[in-house]
Amino acid sequence: MRVLAEDEELQNAIRQQLCGRATGAQAAQPSRSAALAKLRQKRQKLLELYYADSITATMFAEQERALTRNIEAIESEAAESLKEVNQGHMLAEQFEQVATLLRTMDTDAIWNAANDRERKILVNEIIDAVIVHPDRLQVAINGSPLLTVRFDEVGLREAQQPPLEAAGTRIGVSKGGLEPPRT
Repeated sequence: MRVLAEDEELQNAIRQQLCGRATGAQAAQPSRSAALAKLRQKRQKLLELYYADSITATMFAEQERALTRNIEAIESEAAESLKEVNQGHMLAEQFEQVATLLRTMDTDAIWNAANDRERKILVNEIIDAVIVHPDRLQVAINGSPLLTVRFDEVGLREAQQPPLEAAGTRIGVSKGGLEPPRT
């Protein structure tokens, strides 16, 4: 929590990630508007052809249905994109509220005053998962993209390749997890 409160670089990275979601949806808007205008124009021409008795009622109905389906699909896509943009703005706003709260909160005092059970609750509420790779950790914080952390950044030593069998012991892995060696 302290790192998130104090690390401007991390905060900016999270802001960029949140803004990137909204920007991608907004970038598609001009092409979507042009496609809608073109489809509506085609539908209008189709109607004019029908009024001029240049096409049959059956042909008009088929073509009009196809154009209407395309228009509805684009409008639905636009509504979904708008929903994503709004959600991105809401997440960015919530992040700013959390960042402000963390800057004003004495997280060290809270952590030191908490007992083990309370600390576990704090960690479980913030951290969704920690994925251990041979060369790094990935931390999934609730509501955020994965953060990749080197071992030395969190006070751990780099992983070394142990010998296959060290001092006559062997680690067996089963569906249940790590087991003591069987004799």
